[in-house]
Amino acid sequence: MLAIFDKDKSALPLDKSHITSSVLNVNFVEGYYLSNYETIFQDLTTIAKADYVTAYTNSDVIYDFINNKDNIVDVIIKVEGRNENDNIFADRILKFEDSVNFSTFDTYSENFRDNIKTFKYDLIKKHLWKPSNINNWATKNDVKISLQKILTDYDYFLANVYDDLYLNACSEEDKKSYVVDLSNCSKNLVVKYKSEFVQRYNNSIMVADEVLVKNPIVRKIYCLSNVYQKFQKNYPKLQVIPLTKRNFEMIALI
Repeated sequence: MLAIFDKDKSALPLDKSHITSSVLNVNFVEGYYLSNYETIFQDLTTIAKADYVTAYTNSDVIYDFINNKDNIVDVIIKVEGRNENDNIFADRILKFEDSVNFSTFDTYSENFRDNIKTFKYDLIKKHLWKPSNINNWATKNDVKISLQKILTDYDYFLANVYDDLYLNACSEEDKKSYVVDLSNCSKNLVVKYKSEFVQRYNNSIMVADEVLVKNPIVRKIYCLSNVYQKFQKNYPKLQVIPLTKRNFEMIALI
């Protein structure tokens, strides 16, 4: 059975644009732009003029980059902006089945999953549990038993009749109405449980190696302590935070 019709699965039809506009539209992301004293003026100018820049978020990646002998990194610029990779999160959670975008929520909160089951319970009853569909199912599958209990006892119908064969016997119009109604419920659930989506979105950023920061602004500038005096002498108005080598390497954890 298709996941969105399965009463026991936490699958909902979901539109990608709704996720990105309703859940992620206020989210900002921070990352670290790796630089050095000799190019700091050029790099700050680049950030100020850029529509977006690539910034690192993973402390292990930053550590490896700093300690690579082929790189000269004694300055790290902390930047903030909109996450240009919003669609990556939506693409990761969405699946595609029979022309419908959907997502499953097996690992979300129990309340969220219970809400999904409640909506499905009500909408199957509203759109698919109909005499016309039951009669069509009985005719197609040469059902010989009495249909009275199936027609009058919804819970019995769900437990003993509602399956792939029954769904195939339902009218396309009824199935379409079910999907439309469930889609509207999905939108409401995304808003209601927005915090769960945002938390998972933030977690996806934390495990990523880098992010694309849109309209970046500089939040802080860190440098190794051995170049701090050069900054004080040549860029006295630039607020730079000196760090030990250890703290500099672990910058994404600070």
